[in-house]
Amino acid sequence: MFYALWKDEAKVMSKINLFVACAPVARMNDVTFDIKLHSFNLPVFEAALGALGIHHLWDDDMRTQLNDFGHTPFAQVVGFNDLVLFLISNLESTAYSSKERVAVIRNRFPNACSTKELFQYGQIVGAKKFQEYDYGFFTNLRKYGSAWAPEIKLDKIQKMPIAMFVGGDDHLATPGDAIWEREQLGNVVHFEVMSDFDHESFMLGFDTSYITRALRLVEKYNPAEPAVTDEKVAETLY
Repeated sequence: MFYALWKDEAKVMSKINLFVACAPVARMNDVTFDIKLHSFNLPVFEAALGALGIHHLWDDDMRTQLNDFGHTPFAQVVGFNDLVLFLISNLESTAYSSKERVAVIRNRFPNACSTKELFQYGQIVGAKKFQEYDYGFFTNLRKYGSAWAPEIKLDKIQKMPIAMFVGGDDHLATPGDAIWEREQLGNVVHFEVMSDFDHESFMLGFDTSYITRALRLVEKYNPAEPAVTDEKVAETLY
């Protein structure tokens, strides 16, 4: 969404009155050391998967295999299901997640995605800036007209009303990076850091009361039209 607004804020605003950003990821300078370490190793995986012709992950067959493996005696012994639960819950902890909701989402986890999506996160961490996908020197020249991937500058987004809901213990979209994002954006109408929230709490957390606050903002920026009375209908028809 930040990318779309950076590209053409006016076009997006012609269709959307309010952007509600939950756990917004842009610049990732404040992520934890383990995430930075994994990001450092991603180019090796990118090269290996590219050589194998693999450009997407976690399709239906792969999900089925993971779920089937989770029911094997070996998986039970090594705690495979606990590992999956750990991964679903933001690679951090399950302290803020409802196990009932995790059980439901596990049937759909992980979602299919392009390998580029994963690798771009690593590139953003390594570059210490929010940027487009880095294809490498020669392809960048062909696609962007520059040797480097263009930075996505949030300070170009000045008019769109944006409501930001941030997890206080989110190690991916951290409060520190979110505060930086707020300072770049021109029209943040609501900014809230919620304690006892990590990255997945927005879907799996015990407390989902933030949705009520978000809906109030949606109503404010999308006021309902007055109800049409029978008299008004008759006036129009006759």
